[in-house]
Amino acid sequence: MRQVAQVDSPQSHSIKALIAQRLKLLDQGADHFQLLGVAPDVAFDALRKAYFALARQLHPDRLAALGIADDGKHAQRLFAQINSGFAVLSDHARRAQYLDVLRRGGEAAVRAEHARAEQLARRILDAEEAFRRGELALRRDQPQAAVVELERAVQLNPDETDYHALLAWSRFCAAPDRPAIAAATRSALDRALQRAPRSVVARFYLGRVERMLGRDQDALRHFREVLSAAPGHAEAASEVRAIEARLPGGDKPGGVFSRSKR
Repeated sequence: MRQVAQVDSPQSHSIKALIAQRLKLLDQGADHFQLLGVAPDVAFDALRKAYFALARQLHPDRLAALGIADDGKHAQRLFAQINSGFAVLSDHARRAQYLDVLRRGGEAAVRAEHARAEQLARRILDAEEAFRRGELALRRDQPQAAVVELERAVQLNPDETDYHALLAWSRFCAAPDRPAIAAATRSALDRALQRAPRSVVARFYLGRVERMLGRDQDALRHFREVLSAAPGHAEAASEVRAIEARLPGGDKPGGVFSRSKR
């Protein structure tokens, strides 16, 4: 027994039993209704009656008058929880919110749900940071480093199409034999566009691959679609100008990969 009465009496014995019983419920994760001993649909008057009946017995002054020691502050903790429960359940809006929590599996389940949401948010932020580092590595002509960062971005957030698209392009740039992986790169970018047809990143790099494969008309179509979605895309505009300058009868690419660039 956590509380010990200095003067044993029927009243002190009854309150000690009450404290022990409600502390057990509290330690087992009982909700406010269980702790107050009322039903979830309890009316306000009945709730108020149940609360004051408990509060009178558990008030620190009452325990002191009966000689019940609370050295471990267990009764104090219980009293605080009962006060908190009454405050929630006696307010219509707060009770509705609390019932929603219980329907979702209780406070522990809601905490777990929030933890999962926070973990997902962290993964998304970490993935975006890795993606930005991958972009920077490509701009610095470090495709191998870009592949490492973009693989991490895809691992953290596999649902983001742009991550897959830039990873495919980075692997192409890092490959010692680019012609050997050109078809696989094109397929990977095609898959990205199937998942997200409006992806500017996937369409731009698919345009570059098509241009490198000698398919100028297909490349031009992709670059124009990039400009339609993102009119300020300077690299796509440059690609369009270069292809259009060739198509009227200018020099054709000397080979599939003769004009490769990042």
